[in-house]
Amino acid sequence: MVPDITDNNSVSGEEPSPTLSPLPQNGESSNDSEQQAGFGKDAVSLSSMTSTSSVHGDDKESQILTERRREIEDLLSRSYGAEGDIWYIISHAFLKAFLYSQVDSWSQLANELGPLDNNSIVDALGNLYPEQNEPVPTYNVPPQVYEKLSEWFEVKGDPVLRTLVKNPESGSIEVERYPTLFALHQLVKTTPQRHGRYQNHSYNHHTSSFFLSRRRTIGELLESVRSHCKLEKKFRVWVIAPLNDVGESIPPSITVPYFVRSIPRKSLILPGLLEATLASQGLANQKFHLLVEVAEKPARNSRLSFPLDTYLSSIKLEAQRLDTVTGKTTNGGSGGTVGFSNLGNTCYMNSALQCLLHVPEINNYFFLDIHNKELNTTNALGFKGEVAMAFASLLHKAFDPTSSVSSISPRDFKYTIGHYSSMFSGYQQQDSQEFLSWLLDALHEDLNRILNKPYSEKPELSDEDIGNQRAIMELAEKCWAQHKQRNDSVIVDLFTGLYQSTLVCPDCGKTSITFDPFSDLTLPLPIEKKWFHTITVVDMSDKSSSNKIKTLEISLPKSSTFDSLLSYLSEFFHLPRHYFFVFELYNDAIIKNFQEEYQSLKFFPINELMAEDDDNYVYIIPHDPARDIIVPVFNTLEDSDPSYKMVHAFGIPLFLVLDENERLNYGVVQSKIEELTRFLEVDTSESSPEDDKMDEDSVKEARPFYSVKYIDEVKMRHTFRMRLRPDTDSSLQAPVTRLNFNRLPDLLERASADEQKLYIKSQSDSPSEKEAESPIEDEKDDAEIEKTIEEGPPSDYVLVDNPKSPASKSPVKLSDDETDGDGFGNIGSLFDSTTTLPTPCEASESETGSLGDAANSSQASPSEEMLVNKHMVLVCQWRSTAYAQVFDKDEAKAWKNKSAIRNEAVEASRLKAEKQRRTTVSLVDCLQSFSTPEVLGEFDLWYCPRCKDHKRATKTIQIWSTGDILTIHLKRFQSARSFSDKIDLTVDFPIEGLDMSNFVAGGDESSVYDLIAVDNHYGGLGGGHYTASVKNFRDGKWYYFNDSHVSPIEDPTQCITGAAYLLFYRKRSSVPLGGPKLESLFGEGSQEYNRTFTQLEHTVLDLQQQVEKYDEEEAHTGKEDEGAPISNKKSRSPAAENDPFFKGDDDTLFNRRKQRLISKEPESEREDSESESV
Repeated sequence: MVPDITDNNSVSGEEPSPTLSPLPQNGESSNDSEQQAGFGKDAVSLSSMTSTSSVHGDDKESQILTERRREIEDLLSRSYGAEGDIWYIISHAFLKAFLYSQVDSWSQLANELGPLDNNSIVDALGNLYPEQNEPVPTYNVPPQVYEKLSEWFEVKGDPVLRTLVKNPESGSIEVERYPTLFALHQLVKTTPQRHGRYQNHSYNHHTSSFFLSRRRTIGELLESVRSHCKLEKKFRVWVIAPLNDVGESIPPSITVPYFVRSIPRKSLILPGLLEATLASQGLANQKFHLLVEVAEKPARNSRLSFPLDTYLSSIKLEAQRLDTVTGKTTNGGSGGTVGFSNLGNTCYMNSALQCLLHVPEINNYFFLDIHNKELNTTNALGFKGEVAMAFASLLHKAFDPTSSVSSISPRDFKYTIGHYSSMFSGYQQQDSQEFLSWLLDALHEDLNRILNKPYSEKPELSDEDIGNQRAIMELAEKCWAQHKQRNDSVIVDLFTGLYQSTLVCPDCGKTSITFDPFSDLTLPLPIEKKWFHTITVVDMSDKSSSNKIKTLEISLPKSSTFDSLLSYLSEFFHLPRHYFFVFELYNDAIIKNFQEEYQSLKFFPINELMAEDDDNYVYIIPHDPARDIIVPVFNTLEDSDPSYKMVHAFGIPLFLVLDENERLNYGVVQSKIEELTRFLEVDTSESSPEDDKMDEDSVKEARPFYSVKYIDEVKMRHTFRMRLRPDTDSSLQAPVTRLNFNRLPDLLERASADEQKLYIKSQSDSPSEKEAESPIEDEKDDAEIEKTIEEGPPSDYVLVDNPKSPASKSPVKLSDDETDGDGFGNIGSLFDSTTTLPTPCEASESETGSLGDAANSSQASPSEEMLVNKHMVLVCQWRSTAYAQVFDKDEAKAWKNKSAIRNEAVEASRLKAEKQRRTTVSLVDCLQSFSTPEVLGEFDLWYCPRCKDHKRATKTIQIWSTGDILTIHLKRFQSARSFSDKIDLTVDFPIEGLDMSNFVAGGDESSVYDLIAVDNHYGGLGGGHYTASVKNFRDGKWYYFNDSHVSPIEDPTQCITGAAYLLFYRKRSSVPLGGPKLESLFGEGSQEYNRTFTQLEHTVLDLQQQVEKYDEEEAHTGKEDEGAPISNKKSRSPAAENDPFFKGDDDTLFNRRKQRLISKEPESEREDSESESV
């Protein structure tokens, strides 16, 4: 309850001032006889209302209604307000309905009114609406009335409280509808992080605010600040004037440099003003910003306790003068030696930024805030100017001469570039050169002075002007002017140069000359990294050597493709390319057939296709693709443990070449297989050719040591799930899988019945045992042979001992004498058959049926089928005794004892590589090799307009002009598709005096450059690290930037290492770099900076004086404890401690409003009251 108003104004035992009677609201006259408690003409007398309601309804309910209405009416008629009292504002309609609604009972009234809705009289920010434009009219009531209403009714929303104040003009007491709004800000050392999971939560990111009556004291204001911010430490408060140029743009957290430099008017609340009212200090009827500065823990041997004091004592005005920040004078301690924190694989960004930030012209452009005048926020190719703004903000932090930090976090900058480029959004390692190229382009587009880019076509040189140097120069000037019509920025002014590109057609001689801009010069290193690999060569073309399986070490450029490998092999062996077949083997099986996917693999880097540990085989197979087929041949052996009954492959796969006639005859096939299997044997004899012939014949007589079996296309398709490709152009189709060699049919079963009669089943384990135990009789008749063949599935077959049999020789036509008496009169038909096996595409899977049915059908009429086709696999199943006889030792196994083929080119490459490792390459060598003509690749053709066809033209690129800032990219990474490799060769580059005159085709003037920065890359591709070696133009010294660690470089020649990746050179010149436009901008920016610096000097002096005065008054009042200053004067209203704070930015808060008149005092009493308030 509010204390009795007769005591409110009692001061020092004086007589209480007269009470103030309430006057009408909403503009009604105070003399209106019909007014009841100020509600106007519609008011009904309480006595008449009571008599009416007593006739109806329940007597008890009616009595409650009458009593409560009379109680509220009495409070309204007897309540008077004095200056400083707290009153409430409620809905006028609610109060009027409460008093005068025609109802019979209290419950009926409560149902009709509903809750007391405070939300209806304020806006979304909690501010009262303008008095002349209220959607819900309001009424001022004393606290006693509001307490009764809130006790009887439900309340929606916070109560709306206002203080009673005296109008200085009229002397009347009014409700302060719009008290002063104070917005709170906090002074911080650094800007809190705003993005990502590392967001700093130490400070609010939304401005907090509260209302306070102008009658309250400065001490009460400070207490409200303490309560609202929950402060326990010592603090002080700065008042920021509500200027239009500051206004709502002040952030919630303000850094010390921003406060000093960017807030124009600020006043420190001094300890001597605690008793003064807000109105007396001009803090009335407006919005003010309060900056809260919390005391720091004092540093050792230091009396400073506030951040601003520390800043003011450390500020170096001399280091901020124009000549110092622009590098005209090199004074120490002027900034530029701050590192960047690694946010997670962001060293590529840190190193490139350090190099770019230390370019003097770039630094001055952004440090002098010239970029603000050239921001292009409407460029469709730009980023709304945000990349340029983020870059400028980072530069200001890194080169702040007042900062004492050793490193800063570029998180805000990283967030900005990640927002606009997915490549840099995460935290994966990236290429520093690619980042620099993207950043230069982004800055260019954000600062492009061209708002509307005109359309233009690229000019070309006419044929008759090809040799005219004057015409070429005019073309270059035209191309540059055309480029400037669409691209004009500080980046173009400093970094952009021109390439001259010349293409010559090899057929018609057509020459094309064009010019293209560049911002960084990419120089290939004059060294070629080689790829060394050892392959196994199975040479079926070499008739002179008995050992066909050999190794060959090859050497190719690391960027070579699979197609390059085939060309290399063809040239090395002097054989056609189609003779070479490349496979990868593992455990005697083919796991990769490079021929099957040649069209997609031929562009792949060979280093991707063949790893160092891969077992790669190259088969040289002479054949005629139009006539021959190539059939895979595997050699197998039963498991040594007979209980397993498993058959395994051994050796390496071989390939059998058959022409159209050879694939029909079993005898020819077997003879060629016998010759082929000798590839697996090591020939250690040193006999003459005649002896070799005799040995060959004797071996033939002793064979076969195996039976020839097969896997046809049906089994390949169904059993091994292999996808056959009958439509392929290749003559060879090898199974890329591990085959199952168990229980395979004999190839002889596919031969004609007549040819089968030449062979019988072997009953022994070896040919010698067979001859000793069961010699074959020449007189065995045909019936016996046929019976033997029909006795079941044959296993091993041997040729009938008939010297006239052609089974193991080439097909020949036999005479009548040779056929008489042998029963083979029609043997000639074996070599004349032209029937072929249907391809798999000619029969659907439903037609082939089950595997068993297909096998039976293939054996039903063998004379009508081709004996061997290209979709088959032949298998030589060796008997164990035969295998032991031939391959008794590992020395006899050719696939394990390979001789090496000497490759002199590889030896020369190794010597050259070793020599290059011991020497260095100069930057001049790189520049000279840059303009070396090259022939375009087969897949990088140029369209000749004269020939109207794509040609492998000769291309020459020359440097026509260079920018004032020359960025050289040493191409250490060789890439081809996803393959990339690094060259760690040391390039010797000059620190000073790089003369580009001999390498620039379009200029006669001297172009001498000096090194200013180096971007380094250490390590390999997967785990590399970037650093920067930079010359700080502000102090003229070199520094090494390794993320957040910065150290001085005593000798700049230490930068010359094998890690140098990007070189930044600056042109020597007697005139400012960048051209007249940039020079003019620097002039304007310098003048503006000098004006700002002068203001800064005055601001620093003013702040120092305010701080000194604060310390003096604080010492005088004796308030040096850790708590905040507290007023000795208590609030005159106990409710003041519970006043809620309201937030809002409505501009109407700043307008002076006509207050509701509560009472008027006599002139004498008004004077007394005013004197008391003073």
